[in-house]
Amino acid sequence: MPLNHTFSLTMCNTKLIIKLAFMTAILILIAFAVLSTTVMPVFSDIVELISSTNVSAEDFINHPFVTLRTQIIDKCVAYLRQSDWRSMIGIIVAVYCCLRFFLTIPQLPLTKVIYSKMSTGYDIGLFNAFVSTGFQNLLLSLILSLVTSAINLGLLTGFISLIAVSFRANAYVAIPFIIILFIAAYSAKSCLLSQWLPEICSSQTKNIFIGMKNAVKGTVVKFRKNFLCYFTLNVIWVAIFTATFIPSFGAITLIGIPVFIVMRAILSVTLNFSYHRKKYFVDNGTTVYTPEKLF
Repeated sequence: MPLNHTFSLTMCNTKLIIKLAFMTAILILIAFAVLSTTVMPVFSDIVELISSTNVSAEDFINHPFVTLRTQIIDKCVAYLRQSDWRSMIGIIVAVYCCLRFFLTIPQLPLTKVIYSKMSTGYDIGLFNAFVSTGFQNLLLSLILSLVTSAINLGLLTGFISLIAVSFRANAYVAIPFIIILFIAAYSAKSCLLSQWLPEICSSQTKNIFIGMKNAVKGTVVKFRKNFLCYFTLNVIWVAIFTATFIPSFGAITLIGIPVFIVMRAILSVTLNFSYHRKKYFVDNGTTVYTPEKLF
């Protein structure tokens, strides 16, 4: 039921998705403007390296993994080895953490808007929620971005290492299982942090540390069912992004990112309401749903 309501509520919040897309685009532009002096030289070198490879469409279709390894991955690895790779990795990590911070800033205002609409049917507005959270949101974004960056970089390092081992061993059949394992680990991380923002919104004090304390119980008690919801949602979106990335030249992926962010926020609030057995609207303030049992 939480997933069904998540999909229906996402369809009812298209304006919120558009607003989030504009806000996210502005924040990303600000981040790139700040980091352009360090990011662009490395990025342009890698793009030039990839564009200089002579990869035919026939080779890529007939032997995708071999072509990817020999023409792109091996050349990128050789480029990193020739350069000062330690400082480059440090730059990449710093850039990722900064981007993660900027992308985390809209999450609390977004959750606050969704929480208000689902509990009262009233839309407080994303900009108003952004202004009202103020310093609290910046502190939360700093803490949350550091935690998620550390976890995501660890997951990404493990994922790349497993993929590299499978490429070297020509064990291409293992790649789908590695992807599923990565999605499961990412879903577990999302599940562990999912109840923090809804608990902040429901708290009278709006204190982020009290919200974290209140979120622990619901996260631990209902971890299995919450994990299944996040895992299902992530599998669906990975399948959509993978199937549409090349045919749409990445356009659908870019459009789908704010939709995915809003859907994840709605799912977190839906699971929070279901756990507390609190009534909530499943559409634009018309239909009320009462959870019949703890989820």
